Amino acid sequence: MGGALADLYSRLLLGRCRAFRVRERGARGKGVGRALLEALLRSADEGGIWTIQTNVFPENDASLALHERVGFRVVGRRERIAQLDDVWRDTLLPERRV
Repeated sequence: MGGALADLYSRLLLGRCRAFRVRERGARGKGVGRALLEALLRSADEGGIWTIQTNVFPENDASLALHERVGFRVVGRRERIAQLDDVWRDTLLPERRV
């Protein structure tokens, strides 16, 4: 996947991948997230990965819309699974299956 994906961490396990993206605020709205996500999806398809999951805070409409545009659907909600500003938060679980 190369150096362009330096801020992308993915863990592969038996045909599944959990993907996490972290972007700088200055990159928002410039297509960086979509380019990274599409590169991940191409690589996953080529590598036989059949399920990709990620976590998104429920109020992150932009991230949810992006994931939906590239084929993800929300399959669940994880309660009190992530901390933000020292507060335990729920996340949504977008998933893409081949």
